[in-house]
Amino acid sequence: MKKILLITAVISSIVAISLSCRKGPNDPFFSIRSRESRLVGVWNMNSLYIDSSVVISSSLKVETKSYITQYPVDSAVKKYDDGNGNVRDSVYNENLIINDDGTYSDTIRVHKIGSTLKKLRVVKNVWYWTSDKKKKDGVVLAGYGSFKIDKLSWKELDFTYNRTAINYSNETNKNGTNTTVTKTLKFRRN
Repeated sequence: MKKILLITAVISSIVAISLSCRKGPNDPFFSIRSRESRLVGVWNMNSLYIDSSVVISSSLKVETKSYITQYPVDSAVKKYDDGNGNVRDSVYNENLIINDDGTYSDTIRVHKIGSTLKKLRVVKNVWYWTSDKKKKDGVVLAGYGSFKIDKLSWKELDFTYNRTAINYSNETNKNGTNTTVTKTLKFRRN
């Protein structure tokens, strides 16, 4: 009887712990690490998907432009087609370091293939959870963006980002621009 009670208590504890650790829709079912300990570390971008549209309206016409950028960066080569048949290949590397002291740094190194000009962008700032400490379903990287965490395992981190910006020069006639951007950023741990 004691063995049955002990086994029941152990199974109940494991189920309670696993349910409290899984917050994102694609998180692992069971993890012995907390979400914060899984988030902290060095991450390399694995793939990027950006879907954006811009609606420009004036008293004369309404024009909609859509852009989709999608590439894996496993090979560190980003292929970009501007929609007019112009392909621009770049060597691309993005590293995200999230520290347990509440700071982060994001470094992007890029240069077009065939060019000697190399670009570097580094953002260093603070990070914090978007919701209460119990939920932890999103993160703010100050100076970079606010992201929903779609997947957080020890080896994989998937962010999603949605933004809509409306800028009317004439509010009554709704003339101006309306921009919508959706991003999915996938990282892998070193």
